[in-house]
Amino acid sequence: MGLSVLTTENITEYNSVMHTHLSPRARRRAAKWRLSQLIKLHSGCVDCGYKEHAVALQFDHIGDDKKMNVSDMIRSDYSWVTILQEIDKCEVRCANCHAVMTCQKHLRNHRIN
Repeated sequence: MGLSVLTTENITEYNSVMHTHLSPRARRRAAKWRLSQLIKLHSGCVDCGYKEHAVALQFDHIGDDKKMNVSDMIRSDYSWVTILQEIDKCEVRCANCHAVMTCQKHLRNHRIN
């Protein structure tokens, strides 16, 4: 999912973010945020198709091998390669569908236990 949305235009935008007045660390983090937002917008919600605004979209881990939340990885300055590996373990869902899906998972697990 992640690498397929990185076009020449996106890379140019990534590089432009890298040359702002921010510190080098802040520039790298801002660029990673922007690239993650582009991935979410390109993918859209797998359930309802929403793709209007990136802040309403979330990475939802679909397996049991979750290392950590993608947003936490960006804030903690993980490498972009490591972040992409984590994104590849996810589906993009809007906040509403993500909340419903998470609730259904918890209910299923509660009934089983």
